[in-house]
Amino acid sequence: MRAKVYVETNKKDIYYYDHVKKAVYDLYPLRVDKIQTLEYFNNNLYADARFRAFKKNNNDKIKESDFKELPGEVNRDIAYKVRIELLNVISDDDTFIFAHNILALGINKYVESHRLNICKPKLESLDVISKIENLICEYKEDYPKYNLSEFLMQKDNWEFYCNHNSELQKDEEWWLEAFNYAYELFDKVRVKSYDPFKAQYIIKNIYFNDKEFEPIIVAIIKNLIDNYNCNNDDEKRKRLKMLSVMIEEYNSESYLNIDKYYQKKLPSLNLDKINWLKATKVFNYNIIRKWVFHDSFNHDQRLNIINLIEKKYYKEKANHPDILIYDLSEYFLNLRDEVNSNLIKECDEVNSYNESSFMKEIEALKIDLFQKTNEVERLYRENEALKKENQKLAKDVSDDGMTVSQLAITFYYFFNELGVNFGNSDKTEWAKLIHIITGKSRERIRRALNIEFDTKISQKNLRYIAGCFHNLFPLIEDKIIKDIKE
Repeated sequence: MRAKVYVETNKKDIYYYDHVKKAVYDLYPLRVDKIQTLEYFNNNLYADARFRAFKKNNNDKIKESDFKELPGEVNRDIAYKVRIELLNVISDDDTFIFAHNILALGINKYVESHRLNICKPKLESLDVISKIENLICEYKEDYPKYNLSEFLMQKDNWEFYCNHNSELQKDEEWWLEAFNYAYELFDKVRVKSYDPFKAQYIIKNIYFNDKEFEPIIVAIIKNLIDNYNCNNDDEKRKRLKMLSVMIEEYNSESYLNIDKYYQKKLPSLNLDKINWLKATKVFNYNIIRKWVFHDSFNHDQRLNIINLIEKKYYKEKANHPDILIYDLSEYFLNLRDEVNSNLIKECDEVNSYNESSFMKEIEALKIDLFQKTNEVERLYRENEALKKENQKLAKDVSDDGMTVSQLAITFYYFFNELGVNFGNSDKTEWAKLIHIITGKSRERIRRALNIEFDTKISQKNLRYIAGCFHNLFPLIEDKIIKDIKE
C-alpha cells in the first residue's frame, strides 16, 4: 500500500499522526536520494539520539534546558515512538526503501546504531534507484514534469492526447500544465478513495476559473483512474471504479442544476434554512451560480445567497481542507460584482399611478448608471483596440497576448530591476499582484513562477520576451540574452 494511502486510511490508529504524516510527505521527494533521506532523519527524527550524544560529550554534566531542539525537530521524548509509527506506515511501500532501512537499522550520526529486531532491512541492489523510479512511475507519483513528452511516453496518456488535441489544438505548455495538475489531483483523490462519496468532490467541483482547462483535467484524471493497475486489492479497485462512475456526472446537466427538491419550492424557500452544502452539492461553482441568478430571486436575495453560501463554505473548508481544496474567495467577489452590475437590468414593477418622486430619482440614477456603464464599456473597447494596435509593433506576438509562463518571466525581470527577487520575497505575493494586473489564474501564475530556465519552452519564451524589451528596456534585453547564453 502506498504510504500516503496508509497514513490516511489508518489515521485513527496512528499515534502522533500529525508528526508521522508530516514525515511521510517530507520524505516523498527524497525517496531516490539516500543521503538526503538520512540527513532528514538526523535533522528531524533523532532528537533522542542527539540528546544522548550531547550528554555524553558533556560528561552528563548538563541541565536538560541546555539542550535545544532544531527547527522542525520532533521532541526527543516521542521521537522513538514516531519512528516506529513511521516504519509501520512505509513498510509496504518499496519506494521508501532507504527510509525503511534507516529505521530498521537505527542509522544516525549521533550515537551507535541500534538495529530493530522486529524488522528486517530490505535488500538494496545496485539498481535500487532505478527500481524506485519505476515504481514511482507505476504509482503515477512522477510529477511535476517539465517536458510534455515524459507524460506522453505512457501509452494511455499518448492515446488520450491524440484523441483530444486534434479538437483542442493547444500548445505543448498548455498540455504540460494540464497533465501536471491532473496527476497532482489524481494523487490527492486516491488518498481519499476509501470514501468515494467524499473523494468525488475533489474532482467534480474543480475550479481554476477556466472553462476549457477544467474539463480536460477531469477527463485526464478519469483516464488515469480507469487505467490504474497498481491496486492488488480487490476492494480498492472497486472503490476506484465507483469513483470513476461518479466523476462521469461532471458534465451532466442534471448534476449541474439546482436539485428538483428545491426547484419545486422556489421562490417560497427560507434561504436561511437551506442546507447549502447539499444544495450546491458541496460547493460546485456552476451550481452556486445557478442559485444566485435564478429568476425567482431579486437583487437583495441574490446577495444574501452569496453571503450564506460563502459563510458555510469557509466553515466547511476549515473542517475539511483536504476535500475543499479550491479557493473560491475570488469567485464569491466576482459574483457580488456581477450581481451589483446587473442591478440596472432588473425589472422593478412600479404602479404608474402611485409613482413617487423617490422612485423617479431611483429611475434617474439607474439611467445615469446605465450611461456610465456604456461609457466604461466604450473606454474599455477603445483601450482594447489600442492594446491590439500596440501588439502589432512587437515581433511574433500571439493574438492572445503573453502566456502565463511568459508573463511570469516578464515580471521576474521587472521585479529584479526593482530589487525584488525570490530570495527576499514570497512567490505567493508575486502571484497575487500579477493576478491583479493580468487577470490570469492565481494558481496558474504561482505554478509558472517555478521557472525552469534550461527547458526548451523557457528558452523560447526568453528569446521572445527579449525582443519585446528591445526598444524600451535594452539593458533588460541584454540580461535576458546573457541568461539565454548561459
